[in-house]
Amino acid sequence: MTNRNQYITSVVSQVHDETERVRRYSLKCVDGWELPPFTAGAHIDVVLESGDTRQYSLCSDPRERNEYQFAVLREDVGRGGSLEIHQNFKVGTPVSLWLPRNLFPLAESSGNHILIAGGVGITPFISMIFELERRSASYELHYCARTASDFAFREFLLSSRRTGQIHLYADGKRLEMEKVLGRSSDGQHAYCCGPTRMAEAFAHALRDWPEHQVHQEAFGKLPVPQGPTYEVVLRRSNLTLTVVPGKSLLHTLKDAGLPMKVGCESGICTLCKVPWVAGAPIHRDHVLTSTERETVLLSCVCGSDGDAIELDL
Repeated sequence: MTNRNQYITSVVSQVHDETERVRRYSLKCVDGWELPPFTAGAHIDVVLESGDTRQYSLCSDPRERNEYQFAVLREDVGRGGSLEIHQNFKVGTPVSLWLPRNLFPLAESSGNHILIAGGVGITPFISMIFELERRSASYELHYCARTASDFAFREFLLSSRRTGQIHLYADGKRLEMEKVLGRSSDGQHAYCCGPTRMAEAFAHALRDWPEHQVHQEAFGKLPVPQGPTYEVVLRRSNLTLTVVPGKSLLHTLKDAGLPMKVGCESGICTLCKVPWVAGAPIHRDHVLTSTERETVLLSCVCGSDGDAIELDL
């Protein structure tokens, strides 16, 4: 195993079709060593041949250090990352990835844990279930898919070994979010990973819950804000660029020839972080602290609350 700039070199050891469009991959260290530890809810950044990265939740037991597992939904119309993985990742394929990070951790609580998943958003909850059962914690999973054949990890979830309540919704059966979540109680935590409409319904249903009891994972690339046109001034390059509605600051910089790295485009991975020195950026990321936002921004999701932003580039 090599670890240079927090990279791990691994190899695909197993490929398994969970559904017609969701494929699960197992990765092992090329040298046969144990992989670095991770906690339930963590993700890895997988490096593609293009140099871009994609983020995938780990869906294996956090206690299992011999391999990492992640699942990929094939999107026939998208940025191309999932198609590249489905087409090129086979047993024996070398894969570079970043060390696991956790932006969606499982709470240390003895109360009930309510897990809400939509589609491939089930993946972080698989690692959570391993951990919850190890703790003998109370949990319930509510998992939505279009059809019964679209449930990934179905065999795992319906195993008689599961100690929590497993509820599957498909073929017109709807999840009643507010009824399922109810009112908050001490020690109870709610989690959601799914598409935008599900995330919005989850947030609305929990609008009166204490913030520390609500956990949400960003799901997929965020839409580019359709805000007003603004300029970006590059101090060191002595350039002024124009960011137009429908185009992100990240891609404006990349198209101008700056060596920008493209990752999640959801304000999570921080690959596109740049220093800013003037203006009024609108931060839409999920990870920067208030202190960090005083000096840097994530160009994939950031906007401007003025006519211009000046960057130290």
